[in-house]
Amino acid sequence: ERFIEIMALLPEVVQHAFILSKLDGLTYAEVAYALGISSKSAQRYVFKAWQHLIQHLDKDFLDDNLT
Repeated sequence: ERFIEIMALLPEVVQHAFILSKLDGLTYAEVAYALGISSKSAQRYVFKAWQHLIQHLDKDFLDDNLT
């Protein structure tokens, strides 16, 4: 629930890039193709989402749910 609230604060394309990469297991190239963006943009968006999550979620949540 908290994860969803925090992700909702990000732009939609950043949310999608993160979900496709980290939850669905797509490569940056595959994320880029799916979203119609460059591979470099996909990488930046995933990194941006990680930074946002780390700032807003505690370490225990991240360890238990995203590793």
